[in-house]
Amino acid sequence: MSKTIYTISSEGGQELTTGIQIEREARRIAQQHADNMGETVYLSASDASGDEAVTPRCTAATITDSQIRRLRREAAAAGDDLQVLICRIALASGLTETVDPGDHRSALESLGIIPEHIDADVRARAECASVIADAEAQ
Repeated sequence: MSKTIYTISSEGGQELTTGIQIEREARRIAQQHADNMGETVYLSASDASGDEAVTPRCTAATITDSQIRRLRREAAAAGDDLQVLICRIALASGLTETVDPGDHRSALESLGIIPEHIDADVRARAECASVIADAEAQ
């Protein structure tokens, strides 16, 4: 009886890792490659007929404006005014857009987001990515 050997490849077919014999470890490494590269990678098993696509998780480095806009729409539909505000800050560029935190200042500050700070958009993008990644994990 032969052991299953897992191989991980890029979208272009370049072999990234091979020789992994434990499925859980192969999936973990494939997810790391996808996250680090910001693109889909493929996990192949020697005893299976096809590749499994592993997509990058949403992170502060990979989140897109369209994902943030979608999160903002969903938050608005759910009546989550704080998340809507976080999304607005995330879509702002540094200090070019002034966002009034209104009654949400203390909640924003607890997340390390202070709208007047130049990196508030970066921190807000990280928070949006965290919310999206949590939702994807469920």
